Amino acid sequence: MSHSPDAGPDVGPDLGPDVVGAGAEVLPPRGATVVRTTGRMLPVRSDGRVLLLRGWDPDTPDDPFWFTVGGGVDPGETHLDAAVRELFEETGIVVHPADVTPELTRYGVEFSWSGRWIVQDLVYFAVLVPDHATTTFDGLDGAERQSIDSAAWLTPDELVATGEAGGDLRLVEAVRTAVARVLGDAGR
Repeated sequence: MSHSPDAGPDVGPDLGPDVVGAGAEVLPPRGATVVRTTGRMLPVRSDGRVLLLRGWDPDTPDDPFWFTVGGGVDPGETHLDAAVRELFEETGIVVHPADVTPELTRYGVEFSWSGRWIVQDLVYFAVLVPDHATTTFDGLDGAERQSIDSAAWLTPDELVATGEAGGDLRLVEAVRTAVARVLGDAGR
């Protein structure tokens, strides 16, 4: 698999000598292995749609995929702290940690991204956000700006229908779980 449908382009700011554009984070050299833990956030609206980002591996820009908001856990942070911080950085949406669900699911993925092998632990959370919540990409770093082109509010079925959910159905299941946990029976 060339990418994880949920990994996203955030491979960590302190991992090596390659720079990916103005204002970009520093990346390890091509061929390196990056091991990291991430906090992922699934913002859910009352209509059962979840905010996802659409992007691609810079090495395969013609193969876009949807993934969740989230990124690496910084020193001193919890998975929840990272998910809340990344939600703000990547979308401009502010939430309070007390409003976020307990951990929804956790699993590991391995994938290639921009010539680096990524071994990543994904820890998911969800939060109800206002239906009028808007997004901005103002907080994206350089690598993210070069590999994310849009955000959309999608139901699990709409995500599948895009054909860009990747081959790993755990993303779709995480989205379904987020909607069910946040909205209860009303979201099913």
